[in-house]
Amino acid sequence: NEKNGNLERDTMSRMTVTTRPLKELVTAKQCNQKCVFCNLRPSSAHIVEEPDKIRSLLREWKRIGIQDIQFGGREATLRPELKEHISFARKCGFKTLRLATNGTQISSKARAAEIKDAGADDVLISLHANDPKMSETLTGTSGDFPKTLKAIEYFAEIDVPIYLSFVINKINYKCLPEYGDFIARTFGPEKITQILFSFVTPFFRAWRNKESVVPSVAEIKPFLCEFLENNKRARLNVSIPDYCGIPMCSLPQH
Repeated sequence: NEKNGNLERDTMSRMTVTTRPLKELVTAKQCNQKCVFCNLRPSSAHIVEEPDKIRSLLREWKRIGIQDIQFGGREATLRPELKEHISFARKCGFKTLRLATNGTQISSKARAAEIKDAGADDVLISLHANDPKMSETLTGTSGDFPKTLKAIEYFAEIDVPIYLSFVINKINYKCLPEYGDFIARTFGPEKITQILFSFVTPFFRAWRNKESVVPSVAEIKPFLCEFLENNKRARLNVSIPDYCGIPMCSLPQH
């Protein structure tokens, strides 16, 4: 009925908060992009590349009750052991296994299928802009934007749930409304499970570039609100993490 329809449309203008984050296993020091807002330095103690240490960590995390794992990097798909790590985690019995990636190494549907067959439940793909030029400015690379779009299509074709990561920063926040329209038009809610909006964290490269990449919450607010209003039509599922998120008090109407 009309009342329920209005309620459903209103829900699309709101953001949920991710309250049970996945435990991230950072398995790669390398990255094939140079994002101006990157907050993870290659020398970080959080990065574990040695297969034996990774397996030990997974066993320990399972023992203490962790349920959900995210394999991340800098860029996890650059590590040749990735499939073996995912398969081992699946054998350990974790509830959810997610791969976080920029998608540029997923060069075919067969490559996407390898990730799925290894045991990944879903993927989190970084897509921080809706046009190639802005993407190149953000990632410090050229030619990667269409590769990421193809990776999304490859995973969608084999029914892997897809989450998109959009890091809000001073370069891209004004494109938020257009980004929503682009995702709705290109993929739609039937292919994109959820968009995760996080706020740039001023560590490592983001700290060095803080004057050009870190906006204020007040600056981004009208553009994020416009995105959410437009999303009543697009009907995309949107969330923010409780870490690197946006203060909910800044958007009380959403």
